[in-house]
Amino acid sequence: MYPVVVSGLSNVIAVAGGNGHTLALTKPSNTEEPLSIITSSLTDGVVGVRNFYNQTLAASGGTPPYTWTLLSGSLPGSASPIQLNSSGIISGGGPDTAGTFNFTVKVTDSKGATATKDLTITVNAQSSTQPSITVTKYGAGSGTVTSSPTGISCGTTCNSSFTSGTQITLQATPYDSNSTFAGWTGSCTGTGSCTIPNINADTQIYAKFDKTDNQPPVAQFTASPVSGVVPLQVNFTDQSLRADAWSWSLGDGTVVPIANPSHTYTTPGIYDVSLTVTNAVGESDTINKTSLITVTTSPVTGGVRILRNPPETFSSLQTAFDAVQDGETMQCQATSFTEDINLNRSVRVTLDGGYDSGFSTHVGVTSIFGSLTISDGSITVDGLVIR
Repeated sequence: MYPVVVSGLSNVIAVAGGNGHTLALTKPSNTEEPLSIITSSLTDGVVGVRNFYNQTLAASGGTPPYTWTLLSGSLPGSASPIQLNSSGIISGGGPDTAGTFNFTVKVTDSKGATATKDLTITVNAQSSTQPSITVTKYGAGSGTVTSSPTGISCGTTCNSSFTSGTQITLQATPYDSNSTFAGWTGSCTGTGSCTIPNINADTQIYAKFDKTDNQPPVAQFTASPVSGVVPLQVNFTDQSLRADAWSWSLGDGTVVPIANPSHTYTTPGIYDVSLTVTNAVGESDTINKTSLITVTTSPVTGGVRILRNPPETFSSLQTAFDAVQDGETMQCQATSFTEDINLNRSVRVTLDGGYDSGFSTHVGVTSIFGSLTISDGSITVDGLVIR
């Protein structure tokens, strides 16, 4: 018996049997394409341009996933060569020699089938003339434009030359809150960073900055702490709007021209503090806070005080509990009290612990070595530990 292909039918053969019978058999179908590498060419490089390369090889057929290897030859770059990873990505490197680099890559599919291909990367010498970028700023606002890698700082330096093939990124930053970056024109668009992937010719870029408003500055600030014993260091924080320059008068003859000064008072007294702010066009505003800073010669006597007018201090918590009135607050220094305390009156009391010696700021917790019993009334506690 000899098999013959049945005419008009695909994948079917016929085998003649006895008694004039014919047996038709279906041939197994194999629709899987053979494995092959379809990448045909690779991008050129330039001598001295680092990390210039990032290209992915492509294959078809076979059964993915694919694994790639360098079979023979070499990739450009001796000190920092380009690399081929197992996913088929050729990247990195920094070629230091011009020339043509021939190599062979191999791809292997999940069933072990392989294919190879000869490829070439050409590395060109740098041009003797380096291309430049020129930035021109315009608009009613103000700002700076800087580059990565460094070269442009406009501001002051608005033109710089770069190695041919280098990727350049420009960033525009408004000078202050009175300005906003409106966008690029020329070789860049939009309002984000401007990227020139591979500079190879002189490039002109325009950056527009608009003015946000014409409102004058508004002076405002905070200070901490505002009371304590000598020497008392106070930190001042500017909260002004649209300020470009600052002038502080700290009450003891000290004048400071920075935004957020820190000052130490060395003489007891009560001090006024004022701040004058000025914007870029000379408009100004002043705020004055009278009797803002209180500096004393020694700590307040007593570890507990009842916050009333005037405050009353006590040496123990129990004596303060005996004297406190409904709705009042007891402030305690960050120290230890060894006593058993009983609140036995129908009053609502707040116990606020952890103060410094001048009762000006929280610096820790108040510790009680003993017990706290509430027989009557109620108490709200903060900064207190019973040990």
